[in-house]
Amino acid sequence: MNYQITDSGSAIKFITDAGDKCISKLSIDTITILPLGKIKIAVKGSSGDIILCYRDITTPVYPDAVSLAGAVNSMITNCICPPIPDEPDK
Repeated sequence: MNYQITDSGSAIKFITDAGDKCISKLSIDTITILPLGKIKIAVKGSSGDIILCYRDITTPVYPDAVSLAGAVNSMITNCICPPIPDEPDK
């Protein structure tokens, strides 16, 4: 299955023929490079982790999993996200 990964401001959008999935950048915990050219995007909460092979990504196109992981990480760090409120004093 082919995937597109796009930056939509406060979220990362995963587009496939089967449908789209939007994940808030604030809910993405880590990006890990796995064997066989795969990357794992660990998502906080009940959304579940996303595991993709870099060869299945049609947009953006990168030569390997390391480059793709770096690109997704850049998308996450360039976040137009609402601020997280401070915890109230106890």
